[in-house]
Amino acid sequence: MLGVRIGLYAGELLGLAVPRPDKRLLIFVETDGCFADGIAAATGCWLGRRTLRLTDYGKVAATAVDTATGRAVRVWPHPEARVRAGRYAPGAPDRWHAQRDGYRVMPAGELLQARAVVLTRSLDALLGRPGQRAICARCGEEILNGREMLLPEGPVCAGCAGGPYYRCDLQHQQEAAMTDSTNHDTAPTTDPRRDDAHPAHHLADPVGVLDLTAELARLRDEEPWRRSGRHTRTLIRDADLRVVLVALRPGARLEEHHAPGRITIHALAGRLRVGVAGQSIEVPTGHLVTLGPAIRHDVEALEESAFLLTIAWPTGSGTTSPASER
Repeated sequence: MLGVRIGLYAGELLGLAVPRPDKRLLIFVETDGCFADGIAAATGCWLGRRTLRLTDYGKVAATAVDTATGRAVRVWPHPEARVRAGRYAPGAPDRWHAQRDGYRVMPAGELLQARAVVLTRSLDALLGRPGQRAICARCGEEILNGREMLLPEGPVCAGCAGGPYYRCDLQHQQEAAMTDSTNHDTAPTTDPRRDDAHPAHHLADPVGVLDLTAELARLRDEEPWRRSGRHTRTLIRDADLRVVLVALRPGARLEEHHAPGRITIHALAGRLRVGVAGQSIEVPTGHLVTLGPAIRHDVEALEESAFLLTIAWPTGSGTTSPASER
């Protein structure tokens, strides 16, 4: 019942009749179960129509977005709703029935709370591009609707970029093989062209130190650098942060791409050209460029160069919080 009431109230606050026969209304729910079903039934927003999104915060709350105007509201139950429900269902046999029956008739102002919010990502990014397909450069699986992250190595799915919720048996076997070979003082058999050969650090400890000079020397000693004159390695991969070391020979370039979060490009050596929004920005050693989320750009080495790419990664296993409160 809470899902139904929240869905109806969100439509009222946005001035939209529900349930919708079209795709104008987009709703983010923050838990699954019957609450999400109630939202869908009341609003006409369903996963199958790509108008309902689950961002699992374990909270009975929803953010509704009018995609025609960009207005968004967040609705959640009043903290006293359970207690108040009993006053509207005095003959209920138990608390569960009291809440069910009370929620059905309580005024919205006593049952729910709401506030206007602002999306932290553009509607274009949230809605995606239906029909677009790409192949993940890491796992080789297909990515639909423009959900790929365009990184220096190519299109990458959110799972590979942010750390998936599963682990393949093959990966477990490879890690075991690496551990075994290390214990026997033999070289690992992993492909040196992949980051698997040098796994990225995670920020489990409050303080960490990386030797960038040593990392860059190691990068330039590997086959991809010798063969193609460009190479990358993810130094840090955590839920909300990526740090990638990139080396380029003169003339090598990273074609136009974008990242889901705010980024910095810090020239460690050489001289770069960053192309963005029709501009050409020259970045010599020691200089740093910052770009906002999802801004498309390309990078070219004007001389042998290395740079550190830092991405403030949206949290949530490839998903982000849909809104920030205003």
